[in-house]
Amino acid sequence: MKVIFNRLADCSAFNGVAKKIFLKKIHILLLFTAAGYVSCNQPAGNGKEAAGMLTSVKSWEIYEIRANDAPIFKDGKMIQQFGGVEFNRYMVEVSLHKNGTFEGKFNEGGEGSRLVWRQEDDQIVVAAADAADKRGQWTILARDVFKNRFVMQTTTTAYSYPNSTTVGLYFKAK
Repeated sequence: MKVIFNRLADCSAFNGVAKKIFLKKIHILLLFTAAGYVSCNQPAGNGKEAAGMLTSVKSWEIYEIRANDAPIFKDGKMIQQFGGVEFNRYMVEVSLHKNGTFEGKFNEGGEGSRLVWRQEDDQIVVAAADAADKRGQWTILARDVFKNRFVMQTTTTAYSYPNSTTVGLYFKAK
């Protein structure tokens, strides 16, 4: 087989045609690979698209919690940070329903949490149904929503008053 390939490689007409065909096939393969990668990893373009992506998944499970961009929970385990924020209770699973309800189940079990969500131009806002102000709100930016994962964030002084702490909950499709 090697001898046949070497003889064919010596033929200049074959080399030119074979190279062109080979390069064309490689370009097409790379194009489809890149298109598939880009289409699967595109974030939502706006709040409406984000809402559609979030409600199309039955439930989402948490895989990471970050406080001020430092991981404090990952792969099902708490990560101790010296002087950092600690969570004893957190949502392990959430669902966003088309009727505007947001349901969360906690790690300790018991009764879950029922909130409401609303769509805005470039984000989804999650809050208590009776929330009169923005304290306690969580935001899901459209750029943080993908078909298989999303990030939900809030800024609060509850953990280190008067300092603000940004908390990010990272969820993946279940």
